[in-house]
Amino acid sequence: MPLILSLDFETLSLQPNAVLLSLGAVAVDRATGEIHSEFHAHLDHASQKHRHVDIGTVYWWLAQGDAARAKLTAVKPLEALLDALPEGASDDDISAAYVNAAHPLPHVAQAFMAFYNSLPDQPEVWTNGAVDHAWLDSMFADAGLKNPVPYWKQRDYRTLKALLPHVKADELDGFVAHDALWDAKWQAAHAVKLLVALPAKPTEHQPDDTLPDQLAAHVEGQACEQAAAKALVGNDWIEWSGGTRPVARGTRIDVRHRDGDEYAGLVAGESRECSDWSHTHGVAHPGDIVAYRLSDVEVTNG
Repeated sequence: MPLILSLDFETLSLQPNAVLLSLGAVAVDRATGEIHSEFHAHLDHASQKHRHVDIGTVYWWLAQGDAARAKLTAVKPLEALLDALPEGASDDDISAAYVNAAHPLPHVAQAFMAFYNSLPDQPEVWTNGAVDHAWLDSMFADAGLKNPVPYWKQRDYRTLKALLPHVKADELDGFVAHDALWDAKWQAAHAVKLLVALPAKPTEHQPDDTLPDQLAAHVEGQACEQAAAKALVGNDWIEWSGGTRPVARGTRIDVRHRDGDEYAGLVAGESRECSDWSHTHGVAHPGDIVAYRLSDVEVTNG
C-alpha cells in the first residue's frame, strides 16, 4: 500500500514567515498506519533573524508549562552542545547532540528534502491546516531551495476531520503535546483511521446525479424496474414530468421532447438529446424530455 506523510511545525507566529522552532514528520502506511520512517529537527533561532515573532504566540508557549518553555530556552545550537561534551565522548553522546541540537534553517531544509525524496513515490503530505504547507514553502524559499512537495500532493488533515466528525482519534502511548514529531504521529494515526472510513469512490456505472450515491442507486433501481415493466407492455410511451433520470446509464431508449421532436436509439447518460430530464430551466424548455420508452432500435457497428 502507498504511504502518506504527516507533518507538523512548532513556531513563534502564525505568519507564513514565522520563526520555526521544530519540524516533525512521519511516513506511515495509508491502510494500516504502520510507521515507515520519521524525521525530527529543531531549528536555530539565530539563523532566522529576519523571520516573524508574534508576542501573543510567545506568551502562549510560556503558559504551556515547563516542557513547552523548554522549547524556547533549552534547545541549544549544535556547536554549543558539541563544545560541552567531555573529551573522548562516545559516539552515542555525539549522536545525541546532533539529534537534540537546534540546526540552521538551511541545514534542516536540506535534510528534510533528502528525507522526502527518499520516500517511495513522493507521498501525499498531510498537515493540520494550510499554514504548515506555507511554512514549508517559506523554509525552502529562505534556504534557496524548491519545495520538493508538489502542490497536488498537499493535503489538509483539518478538512478531513470535519468531513467525518464521528471518527475520533485514539490515544497514543507516550504522547507529548506540542512536540512536532508526536503531533505528526498523532495526526497520522487519526488521518489513516479517517481515510479508511471514507466511502468508496463512485464507479462510472453509478448515477451522476446530485442525490447521495446510495439513495440515487435505490431510486434509479426502482425507476428502472417500473420503466421496464411498462415498456414491455406494448412498448408504450411513458410520460415524464421531470426529476432524476429514471433509467440506468447505458440503457438504450427513445425520447420525446417538449417541442414534439422524437429521437430513437439513444444511450441514456451519454447522448446529448436525452440529457434534459430534470426540467430545472425555470421555464418550459423545448428540449425537456416529456416522454420516453425502451428502444427496440438495433445498433450495428461499421
